[in-house]
Amino acid sequence: MKKGLHIGAMGIIIIAYCAWIISRICQMPINADAACMILEAEDILAGNLFLKDWSLTGITFLTTDLPYYIIGTAIAGVSLNAYRIAVSLMFLVMLGCAVLLCLYGSKRKWFSFAIFAGMGLFPTFYALSNTFVHTAVFSFFFLTVLLVLRTEENPSRRNFTVLGILVALAVCGDGLALVLITLPLLALCLFRVVKKPVLLAVCTIGGTVAGLLLQKLYLLFGADMNSLLHSEFIAPAQLVDNVLLYIEYVLRLLNAYFFEKEVFSLKTAFYAVKILLFLLTCGVMYRSIRNACKKEATDLPSLFTGIGFGLMTLILWLTTFSVNITTGRYIAFLPLLMGILLAKWAEGFPLFQKPLPIAAAVLLSFCLAATNALPKDREPVPENVLSRMATFLEEEGLTSGYAAFWDSTSITVYSEGHVNVRAVMYSGQALRPREWFCKKSWYDEEANFVLIKNEDSVKEEDTYRYNGIFNSGIDSGYRYEVTRENVEKFLGSPTKTKEFENYTILIYDTIQLEKSWL
Repeated sequence: MKKGLHIGAMGIIIIAYCAWIISRICQMPINADAACMILEAEDILAGNLFLKDWSLTGITFLTTDLPYYIIGTAIAGVSLNAYRIAVSLMFLVMLGCAVLLCLYGSKRKWFSFAIFAGMGLFPTFYALSNTFVHTAVFSFFFLTVLLVLRTEENPSRRNFTVLGILVALAVCGDGLALVLITLPLLALCLFRVVKKPVLLAVCTIGGTVAGLLLQKLYLLFGADMNSLLHSEFIAPAQLVDNVLLYIEYVLRLLNAYFFEKEVFSLKTAFYAVKILLFLLTCGVMYRSIRNACKKEATDLPSLFTGIGFGLMTLILWLTTFSVNITTGRYIAFLPLLMGILLAKWAEGFPLFQKPLPIAAAVLLSFCLAATNALPKDREPVPENVLSRMATFLEEEGLTSGYAAFWDSTSITVYSEGHVNVRAVMYSGQALRPREWFCKKSWYDEEANFVLIKNEDSVKEEDTYRYNGIFNSGIDSGYRYEVTRENVEKFLGSPTKTKEFENYTILIYDTIQLEKSWL
């Protein structure tokens, strides 16, 4: 009877928590990347299994994020609800994998979970809004660490086979797996901190090669991997900017962004605690890497995750990968990682073997969780004009047109497919399709309008803080080029114009794009 009550209470708590997460995700506006994933999923569900005629982004998401979007679209069709279902599932699965890793091998599971909850259980809106993509590979990241621990306890052929399959699936779907999974696994082998380094290396290399081959095989039957992104190493002068932007990612993810806030307040004290805990987490990872280099005993979870997180940090510091505040999605797993490593560190720390320090740590963890969960301490939710734009266009009978990428496919999803807005770019001489997350046949549709974001709004967006999140040059080079001047240079004067909030709609009898790239 008592056991049944415990299970029932736990079930109610889990359901309430999932409802809280979903309610937060329901407040998130969709962006063009996620909208394209929904349209991609719709096409697969319609029978185009190999995404023939699609131009992708350099990443397939075939075995990582895309299955979640397929589930969401299968349930809700092309709609905002499909996005909500997909992101909710991705986040909850990632959280589940993180909790499993946190509790694995713990002798005081209640204490480990209590410590984890302080950092990882209640994500900030910034963290949650960056889980729309790459989230599934973070789940693989946590599962890989868990499987490494399992193979250390039981180095059976079955466990190594499962590990190899996991690597293959992660690498096939998302190139981040090479940084977060393949390289850390190989580092474990080189450091010889595992029982069977040769076998682990064979599984890692075999899984990585199999994943890349599976990706190439899939692409042979349909989509191409054209990508407009070309990452390079930055000039030395840009290093400071990248590091400062990285610091902002971290502070936003932890709800510890103290700039422009009161110096002396209770909130500021919690900001300071979270920053200190981040530094402690970095210290735990650093110590494990140092011990491995010295051939001393080391902690596998902190070593593995430290290498993966460290490599990702270096990429964000030293390359053009880091563009603006939205690039924080590449380390959106940080709060969960901190929760895991702090829980494992606290369980083994001598101080936390006594009742009073344990109670103090649990109380602090509860307070940290509350700073993210309580309504008065949450960040405001951004408003999205594009949802209203979708309604306006449909009411005006404007159902097929073009816009800059970030203003395009989101409208299509908001309108549930009743209004199709495709992404274009201005090449200097002509208006043409944007070769990024698109289906080429979209541009055979008859279109009669171009959506332009007013120049003053674009300039504002490059310098202002939108609900506390700094947007520095989003999509510069594409949004800015789709201007009224450039559109009229190629298409001539519109037959009619309409204004809606901070947008202008240029209406033509028909529009012919330059499509030589197709």
